[in-house]
Amino acid sequence: MVERDVVVIGGGPAGLAAAIEAAKKNADVLLLDENIRAGGQLFKQIHKFFGSKAHLSGIRGIDIGMMLLEEAEHYGANAIVGVDVVYVMVRESMMLVSAYGTAVKIVKENVKKDLKNS
Repeated sequence: MVERDVVVIGGGPAGLAAAIEAAKKNADVLLLDENIRAGGQLFKQIHKFFGSKAHLSGIRGIDIGMMLLEEAEHYGANAIVGVDVVYVMVRESMMLVSAYGTAVKIVKENVKKDLKNS
């Protein structure tokens, strides 16, 4: 059994953002995604984004997905891709974030570490 402070199910932009922010607060983060690489719908966007540099203009969605995954790993999050999540046992001191499809939902929040104030 693997225990983590935060488990994020879904490796799209929302899940990656949740993993990054939790890892920045020194939480032990595990990100799980069913696809062979994280990034979600970004991998369908092969065109370069328009707009400002702050919004990553000129970069393809597929590359943005890789950039977000690298940032999550840089801050210490662990990612496992190509897996189906069937069951997650949520312990008292754990946060479970469901970030797949079009919604993000904190399924269980009762973390010993105060992630908001660290």
